[in-house]
Amino acid sequence: MTTLIVGFGVKMLNSLQEQMPDEPVLVVEHPAVIEGRGLRERLAEFPVVTELIAADFVHDEDLGELIARLPRSVDRILPATDETSTVASARLAAGLGLPGAGVEAAQILGDKLRLREVAEAAGLPNPRWRVVAGLAELEAAAGELAVAGGPDHHGLVLKPTGRSGSLGVVLLDPGDDLAEAWAQTTAAAGQSRLDPPPPTRFLVEERVHGDEVSVECLVDAGEVVFSNVTAKRVLPGRHPVETGHVVPAPAGRVLPKELLGLMETLVGATGFRSGILHCEWLLTTTGPVLVECAGRLPGDRITDLIALAYGVPFIARYAALMTAGAEGSAMPETAGQASAITFLTSPSGTVERVGGVAAATAAPGVCAVDVRAAAGDQVSEPLASKDRVGHVLVVGEDAGQALDRAAHAVSLIEIALR
Repeated sequence: MTTLIVGFGVKMLNSLQEQMPDEPVLVVEHPAVIEGRGLRERLAEFPVVTELIAADFVHDEDLGELIARLPRSVDRILPATDETSTVASARLAAGLGLPGAGVEAAQILGDKLRLREVAEAAGLPNPRWRVVAGLAELEAAAGELAVAGGPDHHGLVLKPTGRSGSLGVVLLDPGDDLAEAWAQTTAAAGQSRLDPPPPTRFLVEERVHGDEVSVECLVDAGEVVFSNVTAKRVLPGRHPVETGHVVPAPAGRVLPKELLGLMETLVGATGFRSGILHCEWLLTTTGPVLVECAGRLPGDRITDLIALAYGVPFIARYAALMTAGAEGSAMPETAGQASAITFLTSPSGTVERVGGVAAATAAPGVCAVDVRAAAGDQVSEPLASKDRVGHVLVVGEDAGQALDRAAHAVSLIEIALR
């Protein structure tokens, strides 16, 4: 069997290489990304990759030429990176008659505005929201949302509709400078590996408070066949960068059956067919509220957390589900243990030294330690996920033990600045 990956996703490739080493992989990537990241030179790191194909899958909506170039041996198509690869994967799967999300569903999930419209029409709980195209519209919308929220108004969230990884997301308290927030969001949205960047619009939403969770679902022909709830930790302040996760979410306010019902409604509303969904929710005092949803693998090593907690090669199971006529994609209903990840962050500055990595690696329950900062590096206060400087990955008997072990391992690591 041959796997086609849309987007050069290092985590995806490492997982396929580890879990399915005998099955060849083709990778499609945008020519500018291949050149800018030196991807052809990096192929030696991934012996499972047999070919790197250059194609503009971002701006080419037809993809007919690319489909004609693909070998007939391609059995499955997986998006590896962001929403542009998700939509392209759906188009390619439809063109080749392979399992996929469906083009319309992928487009809805790749646009936060369309997702709001579809979810609201389906009766799913959403925050109040407005589309804004400039500072004047933002100021007007902010006033409308403040009046609509009344005494329960706790601020706003400003975000681009077509970006991921917290890029361009700004949290606003009442009275914050809207001009500054607009400048930050639009500047971040302009950062892209592509020229021109993928188009985006902008949303402003009422700020909803509550514990944040994500639900990861495997969907087969429109039916949810596996679901997991991940509990998240997020930085306070304007930039809600995620700082850690635990799988499965600890019992308490999390109601897996209620969240599964909401996910099934979302699957039906979007027309999603086959693939994976990664959907974020806030657990408010009145129930879950939809944050956003992606039709691709979650980032932040959540797939590793699921594999550790449920004791299965998760990426291999996902790949089997995306292969027409294949078997072996079943997942356990419950996790056998808990897993957690804590991300390392740092104030802005120049790194003088890094210490404690060996001690953290040897700490109880630790599966992996990754510190990407080294002496002489410039690090910055986290404004987006890309600003984090490493992570610690652990397992435990339950969520509490996993979180305690992660906190202990992180406490052993020192990133000293000049």
